[in-house]
Amino acid sequence: MSTTIPQPQQPQFPTEYTPVPPKRGNGWGVAALVIGIVAVILAFIPLIGVAGIVLGAIAVILAIIGLVVKGRTKGTSVAGLVLGAVAIIIGSIVLAITAAAVDAVDDAVKEVDADSKAKHSVEYIVSVNKGTASVDYGTSDGTSNEDFEGTWTKKETMTGWDTATVFVTGDFETQGQKLSCEVKVDGKTESKHSGTDSVDCTVDTF
Repeated sequence: MSTTIPQPQQPQFPTEYTPVPPKRGNGWGVAALVIGIVAVILAFIPLIGVAGIVLGAIAVILAIIGLVVKGRTKGTSVAGLVLGAVAIIIGSIVLAITAAAVDAVDDAVKEVDADSKAKHSVEYIVSVNKGTASVDYGTSDGTSNEDFEGTWTKKETMTGWDTATVFVTGDFETQGQKLSCEVKVDGKTESKHSGTDSVDCTVDTF
């Protein structure tokens, strides 16, 4: 009968475990995140959007540093990078729109100023088929009156925004009179009417 001799067991030693240190917070990322949030808010405001662009660039730089540093969390850095880039894009768009609006307003002001100083040639043309008639003509600076027969014309120079008026009154003792009036501005007929007892024409340069 054979006897089994037990083998001695090898002693077991505890396995050494080296704990992995937790990743520390990322100050660069936090700074990028905060600045990125402020940059996005400022980017939407006209005229102040430039500050949003500058802060957005700073946020991007800080976020990149936060991503490069080892052993630090990356979430805030990524968020700061995204917000910084968004701020730069939005700020650039708002800046371009603001600049275009300012240019448009400036052009409009210059156009209005030029119109207010422009000089216009005004010509009054009135007629009566028979007898005499009376004509009143002028602008906001004043009017004049004359009696005429047949066709009567008068030229004046009008500056800026003004109104030119001519009013023709017939001789009530003369039967069958036909009256007409016409006002030309810079050679172009702007008002023309005809009648019997009285007739008027008015134009403006507004």
